[in-house]
Amino acid sequence: MLLAVSPFCCQVSAQPQVETLASGLKHPAGVAVASDGRVYFSEFGLEGCLSVYLPDRQIVDVAISGLTSPAGVALAPDGTVYAV
Repeated sequence: MLLAVSPFCCQVSAQPQVETLASGLKHPAGVAVASDGRVYFSEFGLEGCLSVYLPDRQIVDVAISGLTSPAGVALAPDGTVYAV
C-alpha cells in the first residue's frame, strides 16, 4: 500500500513497517505505481508537478513541472502516465 501524506510519500508493507520513499513534498495528491516499480505522484497547487520515484536509484525526479493543481495521476495499460 502507498500513502501520499504531506509532506512525504510512504510505502506500507504487509509487515507492520513504514518506509519513506520521498520527503519534502508540499501537497501530494495522487499516487500510481507502474509495473516496473516506479511510483508516480502529483503535487497539488498553483506550482504543481508530476514526480516519479525511481526505485533502482532511490531518488525522486520531477517528470513534469508547471502544472496547475493536478489532483491525481493514472497509468494506462501501455504505460502512458496521465496527470489529471
